[in-house]
Amino acid sequence: MDKRDFRRLRRTVHGKGSLRDVALFEVMAGAGLRVTEALRLRVSDLTIGARSGSVVVRKGKGNVYREVPLTKEVRQALREYLAAHDLDGDDPLWVGQRGALTDRSVVNRMLAKYARLAGVDGVTPHVLRHSFATAYLRRNPGDIRHLAAILGHADLKTTMVYTEPDLDELARRMEEAEI
Repeated sequence: MDKRDFRRLRRTVHGKGSLRDVALFEVMAGAGLRVTEALRLRVSDLTIGARSGSVVVRKGKGNVYREVPLTKEVRQALREYLAAHDLDGDDPLWVGQRGALTDRSVVNRMLAKYARLAGVDGVTPHVLRHSFATAYLRRNPGDIRHLAAILGHADLKTTMVYTEPDLDELARRMEEAEI
């Protein structure tokens, strides 16, 4: 997803979404979590301070444990969400009217709704993860190793698949490299 579409989607989620939807969007888009990892989170998996924070992914793909730092935007969305709900300790992080949110199809429908409202096509949890990885590398060129740790990849080849450049990016780089 390009920057403009991402910003439009984020504005729509923040403007029209519930505190839960905003926080869940920010966790997936701002920390690169897989949808199943986000849905498995417990309140105790969060550490949120004034200037730093992290989330523990206890069972990522392949049952891999990792800690992921949280950006200011993600921490703020989580703080606002938690302040509005009486959750603590081992409670599931994401709750709705019918209890704990555990079904990934609910997240897919949620993203589809905000994407439609924003006029953005093809938004899925995986697209948010890919967009996170691309944005991370744009800000930290060549830092595949740290990105792999954030995404929970044991093999750097897996991370490189997420960062496959598109045709426009290749053309831009070729223009810059012209002799």
